[in-house]
Amino acid sequence: MRLAEENRLSRTRDELIFNVSSTFYSILGQEKVIDSLKFSLQAMEEQRRKMAQMVEVAKAARVDLMRTEVRVADLEQGLVKEENVLDIQKRVLATLLGLDEKVNLKIAGKLTFEKKGFSSGQLVPQALDRRPDYQAARDRVEAVLDYPIAIIPGMFARLKLPLQTVADATVVPREAVIVTPNGERIAFVIKEGKALRRKLETGIEGDGRVQIITGLQPGKKVVVAGNEKLRDGMEVKAQGGDGK
Repeated sequence: MRLAEENRLSRTRDELIFNVSSTFYSILGQEKVIDSLKFSLQAMEEQRRKMAQMVEVAKAARVDLMRTEVRVADLEQGLVKEENVLDIQKRVLATLLGLDEKVNLKIAGKLTFEKKGFSSGQLVPQALDRRPDYQAARDRVEAVLDYPIAIIPGMFARLKLPLQTVADATVVPREAVIVTPNGERIAFVIKEGKALRRKLETGIEGDGRVQIITGLQPGKKVVVAGNEKLRDGMEVKAQGGDGK
């Protein structure tokens, strides 16, 4: 088991180098795509401006202007899409390096393979030491049976491993927490027959519960069903529940 774990950690190091390099060059390529779209959009906006002037003096049909406007809208939509892809790629790179996802990564380089100017023997261990998945694999875990039985090779086991315990924590059902498209965590509390939106800072999760660090006071009633359709201030009627 120890040899297998060591082999797995060795593969993790190799995978990290490959994944970081691959994501890095993907980001450089994506930035080129975005630059190209920005250039095309700028040219098309100039074309729209000229077409509008020609329509005013009756030298062009209005339908030609409409075609140009549709093309501009397509380019704007494509630019937003590619910028979102770039943002995801940067978050992936930050995760691989064990950095906070909110860190502002500045990527610089060329889309050609260059001789590396860094020591992977120093940087790879630093990145891995910041990653919880690698730390978990590196640490040795022992399980003690509450009721000793004869262990037979090939048997399956189910383990419950508490990684962290918080005393007197405020918790809500997992269903009460909504993750918005921009990554915010929110919940709706019921007050005087209305659903009020609350922005949350969450902690650990387990057993279907989520720890609330900030955003909710203990004892507040939260919506756990149908909350994805709610809007701040919408009138609601609570049905069932114990208010926890």
